[in-house]
Amino acid sequence: MDSSAKRVMIFVDWFIPGYKAGGQIQSCANLSLALGQDLNIYVVTSDRDYGEQTRYEGILADQWIKNKDGINIYYISPEALGYKTILELLRTVQPHTVYLNSMFSFPFTILPLRALLFRNTKAAFILAPRGMLQKGALQFKKKKKKLFLNLFKWFGVSKKISFHATDETELSDIRNVFGKNVKVKLVGDYHTAKIPAFQSIKKSKGSLQCLFVSRIVEKKNLLYAIAQLASIKENVQFTIIGPVESSAYWEQCNKAIAGLPENIKVEYKGAIPNHELGKFYVNHHLFVLPTYGENFGHVIFDAFVNGRPVIISDQTPWKDLQTKRTGWDISLDEPGLFSKAIETAAQWEQAEFDEYCKNAHSFAENFIASSALKQKYISLFTAN
Repeated sequence: MDSSAKRVMIFVDWFIPGYKAGGQIQSCANLSLALGQDLNIYVVTSDRDYGEQTRYEGILADQWIKNKDGINIYYISPEALGYKTILELLRTVQPHTVYLNSMFSFPFTILPLRALLFRNTKAAFILAPRGMLQKGALQFKKKKKKLFLNLFKWFGVSKKISFHATDETELSDIRNVFGKNVKVKLVGDYHTAKIPAFQSIKKSKGSLQCLFVSRIVEKKNLLYAIAQLASIKENVQFTIIGPVESSAYWEQCNKAIAGLPENIKVEYKGAIPNHELGKFYVNHHLFVLPTYGENFGHVIFDAFVNGRPVIISDQTPWKDLQTKRTGWDISLDEPGLFSKAIETAAQWEQAEFDEYCKNAHSFAENFIASSALKQKYISLFTAN
């Protein structure tokens, strides 16, 4: 790496080898790997996975290390995670650009912003809300988020930074919250550049294997999906993958599962590392995620990458899926349409199933080919 290349410091709550926090880990990992040959990337993150009490095995905390992919990473221990450490890291690296990968993280957003406000750091700051300003996302933990946003405005933070929106909807969300005059840069979320070869599996009329992959929390709306299965007459196998973030919500889901008819079988697999998820996608017919909001939805795109159609809410960037014959994007106010889509997929025979799968796979290939994301991100981080 050319030492004169610009230094970009990424603050993110969780990073590889973690996987339980879902899309934000994957996005930052893809971004860091892709740009590592053009920019000096420094990642600052926690030393353990989402929800874990113990450190990553074999990871040295509280010092800069290079992982096997050549990424500079500083894994902070809970004992060292504070303003003093964040200040020292900024002082040592002297980044040209600071990239904040969350809207509401105290250690990895608020503390770096404090340095911007009160220490006159010269770095350009870019904040990626990651879908956290969507109406569906703001309805959870309302008081805490409202307080943060009010303080954000009161200190004039939005006038000192740029925002990163990954689609037109998020751009609109940012301006709705902070005003039309804030600086917003529109660049799509960074996804995998590797598309595996297309694989099909056997599909019989009247049976369906569905997959849900996400954190088990109210925002991801698993309970809604379970409720729609109750009226299905066909034989459905529903596999759930993801860490339990809310035990109370998971208890509600289990009660709903217990009330499902005998033709609906549900299996919970727990949290699965990202590199192992591909085999689950290809061994199911359909991906299901009635989320309240995603700014990209890596798990949705992974379904396309692995050649599987989806049934999702209309609160994601993935639109007009029925027209594309890659699945359905349905309003959460139309639960009848959601269950009808599941019934339609269950009635597919092999030829129609394969058509939807090939369409999904081709859609992912075309999306990646047309994105030209690497150069857009280099421009995002250097045009300051």
